[in-house]
Amino acid sequence: MVLIALALLLAPGLLLALAFEEESQDPVSFLAGAAVSGPALWIVCFWFLRWVPIGLDGLILFLAAMSSLALVLWRRRLAERVRQLSWGPPLFWAAMVMLIAAALRFLPYLLAPVAPGADMSMHSYMTRLIVEAGGIPASYRPLLPIDDFGAYAAGMPALASVVARVASLPAASASFLVACFAHAILGLAVYAFLRQRTVSPVALAVALLATMATRDPQNHFTWGGNPTVLSFALVTLGLTHLSR
Repeated sequence: MVLIALALLLAPGLLLALAFEEESQDPVSFLAGAAVSGPALWIVCFWFLRWVPIGLDGLILFLAAMSSLALVLWRRRLAERVRQLSWGPPLFWAAMVMLIAAALRFLPYLLAPVAPGADMSMHSYMTRLIVEAGGIPASYRPLLPIDDFGAYAAGMPALASVVARVASLPAASASFLVACFAHAILGLAVYAFLRQRTVSPVALAVALLATMATRDPQNHFTWGGNPTVLSFALVTLGLTHLSR
């Protein structure tokens, strides 16, 4: 169910990548478009629950149904798009390395009971409030005496609440999984941005060094600053499109 939940976060992005990644022949850039724009769409749609009272479960069912229907209707277009990507040795191996690097980001989830960092406690209780409210909570009560919700950005907890509902995970586990997911997609986004300016081997090396061999954003994981990393991924993909 965890894999299904993660696939559900990506599915709408695959459709957006079909629409907006037509120029790219690089498999990793195409994957980055799907992996980053999918969560972005979920976050935007989450806030529409203020005005469209279908609840969290209704939102999940709606986006899952629409994504599934669109993928069925566009299956030939998707297959053709995949065939159009360049699968020569440099790009193929770049795709394999980036997929392995993304998979390695989930090792902490397999090795630790909860995510590190005090800030993750806040992201986890925000996720629990969303799940228990079945949508956007009216306040932080009963956990905190704050009669409003949304003063702190709720994008990552919104994604975690989707994962929690689909995979039947506790809020803390779902938040941990989405934190790993944020670091995984950042590497893809950085690669896609660099590919606008350089060849695949250079983009691959710099993306890996920038996201896996530097103090930050690595250090964000230790104190719980994972929503910031998610924001980095969203902004980087946005800059990729603006630079075209």
